[in-house]
Amino acid sequence: MNKILVIILVVFVIIAGGWYLYSNSSQKNMGISSQPDLSNKSNASENAGNTNSSGMTGNTTGMMSEEMTVEMMSNGFSPSTVNITAGTKINFVNRDSKPHWPASGPHPAHTCYAGFDALRGVNPGETYSFTFNEKNSCGFHDHLNTSIRGTVTVE
Repeated sequence: MNKILVIILVVFVIIAGGWYLYSNSSQKNMGISSQPDLSNKSNASENAGNTNSSGMTGNTTGMMSEEMTVEMMSNGFSPSTVNITAGTKINFVNRDSKPHWPASGPHPAHTCYAGFDALRGVNPGETYSFTFNEKNSCGFHDHLNTSIRGTVTVE
């Protein structure tokens, strides 16, 4: 009886350790950072060759650049509508006191733009980054508050 209990405990520990390692490596690969991106400058290791860096505020269309910032706040995304060229990286910065979860539409499938899904809430001060490589026009939303919406057009 004790031998079976020990085997079950060992299997449980192995499964829990594997899940922990997998979830931590997945968050690193998604571009979620626990450090706030207050400077809006390119990270050289992630953006080798990128020379432009621009931030935007407002509610309408954006400027063409290789990197831009969209702020996530209690009243929505800013800007909520962006027009970018393929290859542009958008840094979704949480400037709110609550988590936000940016993801492509439609809710809850997130299938309009493959891969554009933070897969978890982005905590206050954190940044989720996604590079839009495929031309498409797609709605996006906050998975934790689906009334918060935006649109990205990749040309």
